[in-house]
Amino acid sequence: MNTKKIIVATMMALSVTSVSTTFAAEVELVNHQNTPVSTETTISQSITDIVPYGTSAPTSHWNLGNGPYDAQFSSLYNILYTNYYFTPNSNGELFMRGRIWEETGNPSGSYKYKIICFDASTKKAVTETNGTTNGNGSDVNIRFYNLDKSKNYYFGYQNLDGSWSTLGGYTTISR
Repeated sequence: MNTKKIIVATMMALSVTSVSTTFAAEVELVNHQNTPVSTETTISQSITDIVPYGTSAPTSHWNLGNGPYDAQFSSLYNILYTNYYFTPNSNGELFMRGRIWEETGNPSGSYKYKIICFDASTKKAVTETNGTTNGNGSDVNIRFYNLDKSKNYYFGYQNLDGSWSTLGGYTTISR
């Protein structure tokens, strides 16, 4: 009987001491006033169109220390990705502000979308958030946090009602 207790106690102690250092990235909708605004940049125009129906992960880095990344998109039927990947700030955060709308302009409809944060090295989703919009559009104001500061991330915009509607929008990514 004592041997069983010793084995159980040893197993419990080992399970407590095997702490993993994995990151559990998370997302939070935030108040626009609480989102940091990037400092001025020497880049005169940072708007980058996302190619409609683009299905490839980005291969280039955008240095958010030099200024925010602005993306505009239209004709979103399925999923589009940012053209660049980004390094989070020293707190493991990336911020996204903008607006997404349904392109027919139907203010009474409700259209679903998802914004997904991907690890650039594994191309796997680490966190996501769902939203709804209409023809008038809805604001996007998101904090992605608990990101690994030593990794890079990119974003995907997915239309969840893509078989019969298209979405357009713009977002600014900063840290």
